[in-house]
Amino acid sequence: MGALHGHHVPLGVAVMTAKLIIAPLFGLWLGWNLGFQYKLLTALVRESAMPSMIFGVVYGDRYRLDGSFYAFIVLLTTLGAILTLPLWRKVVTPLPHLLTLSSIP
Repeated sequence: MGALHGHHVPLGVAVMTAKLIIAPLFGLWLGWNLGFQYKLLTALVRESAMPSMIFGVVYGDRYRLDGSFYAFIVLLTTLGAILTLPLWRKVVTPLPHLLTLSSIP
């Protein structure tokens, strides 16, 4: 384990983008295609958009992984989620209307 280095920043931003944008988009796509009802689809998207868990730092330390990088990811995703969670809420709010439209033959 070492200190946080400058090369961690671009990788951290990539992980943050994957966690806060790509994962919820995939969850939305998957739930939509599996025919999830509104509440389940909303829960899937919102849970997918949550920041990384802090408990992973313990695993990183236990298995001698780069704990400082993981802590950096937790920080980035938590700060990023402050901005992205309200956006995901706006995305999933009109879904009941869209779901009823998609079921009309």
